Amino acid sequence: LAGVFAGALHLWLKGKLPSPLLATSFAVLFEVFHIVLVLLVARPFSLALDVSMTALPPLALANGTGILIFTLIASNLIKERQTKSERDQYYRETAQKNEELKTAAASLEKSERRLANIIDFLPDATFVVDLNGKVISWNKAMENLTQVAAKNILGKGDFEYAVPIYGKRRPMLIDQVLKPDPELEKTYTHIERQRQGGAIVAESYLPDFGSGIYLFTTAAPLHDSQGNIIGAIESLRDITDRKMMEQKLERAKAEIHIAAQIQKSFMPDHTPDVSEFKLAAVAIPAMEVGGDFYDFISLADGRQGLVIADVAGKSIPAALFMALSRTIVRANAAHRVSASDVLKEANVMIAEDASEGMFVTLFYGILDGKAHTLTYANAGHPPPLIFRTAGCKCTEQEVTGIALGAWEDAEYEERSVRFCRGDVALLYTDGVTEAVNAKNELYGLQRVSDVITKSCHLSAQDIMAAILDDISDFSSGHDQSDDITMIVLKAE
Repeated sequence: LAGVFAGALHLWLKGKLPSPLLATSFAVLFEVFHIVLVLLVARPFSLALDVSMTALPPLALANGTGILIFTLIASNLIKERQTKSERDQYYRETAQKNEELKTAAASLEKSERRLANIIDFLPDATFVVDLNGKVISWNKAMENLTQVAAKNILGKGDFEYAVPIYGKRRPMLIDQVLKPDPELEKTYTHIERQRQGGAIVAESYLPDFGSGIYLFTTAAPLHDSQGNIIGAIESLRDITDRKMMEQKLERAKAEIHIAAQIQKSFMPDHTPDVSEFKLAAVAIPAMEVGGDFYDFISLADGRQGLVIADVAGKSIPAALFMALSRTIVRANAAHRVSASDVLKEANVMIAEDASEGMFVTLFYGILDGKAHTLTYANAGHPPPLIFRTAGCKCTEQEVTGIALGAWEDAEYEERSVRFCRGDVALLYTDGVTEAVNAKNELYGLQRVSDVITKSCHLSAQDIMAAILDDISDFSSGHDQSDDITMIVLKAE
């Protein structure tokens, strides 16, 4: 029965160990129950009652005490076993965590070494500081820029990193990342904050660093895996050579602009009035300063000198040579009647002043409205294209000499063309026929002839516009590679 009740108690406690008080009470209760059963079955009853009453107290005390001691010992043993199990589990978990920490530390150290190696071999001078402003990385490029070895600056703070660059302790761009200061921004010629990442880029000029240096600087915060800022990094790039080139380029642009204005001033601002003829002219340089030019020279008896030329080269040298050639041709045209003589004398003078490789192809014609003639000499220039209304077709005239400046003793023949009403003459440079399209095809003389033939009924100005439009349509999508210059004259 004690076993049955003990099992019931075990179920009631859901497998838990009973407390010492409960176990002792249970033992005493069943000892009393034991005596009651003895009284029920023992005979004679009086004797059994005397014995039971005498034995009950010591038996109950002994049994209860035994159960109490047993329960206490069992409880302690079980608790000790549980404590040992928990302790062993704790030791195992601690050991596992220690291994994980060692692995993480090794991985972190490996990552830091890899990062340090990456920083060390960056081409730009780069250094890193922690939140306390102490230098924790100083790469080889930084050593070369500042002549300060990494071992002499690592671990130092208090703006020590600024001394090799500025000659004194002061905040740098890296400090602007950690502690923004509006006053510091004023020390840079240009500063800009990036929208993402908190990076800052800036440019500055340091006149006292060597013979003066321009620096392009980038600074950015460094974050840990939780996104907390743990330091900052700054890289410095010497852009002195680039700045010098930019300044030279700006000066060159200014000089070219001035040269272009000078060249433009040499171009006629209007076409002259010649009896029985209408004229139109245009010059479109491929660069701001081109080598092509045209000119009109007023001569005696109402005649008009026409000049169109193409100087070898481009930019300022070509512009200067153009000015020289124009001046020389004008000077000779004023004193000589013959077109061939003008070119012959101009060639001698240009050849004397021309540097090696400099020459000019030039067409010079004398337009006589009264005689309806164009008398010309040609120094290596594309010959004029003549459209005759009588045959409704274009013909190309002949070249009569070599370029001016190429050979001092060159001779030039003189030719004359008579015009009838409606006839058209086109004087042009090779930029017209050598315009190219996206397929690298040349525009060519035939296309020019076709446009003139189709537009021969138009004015000189409209014929010229038609040619320009057709060239533009042909070369659409391809940059102009050479100067385009034309003079169109039409007999009225």
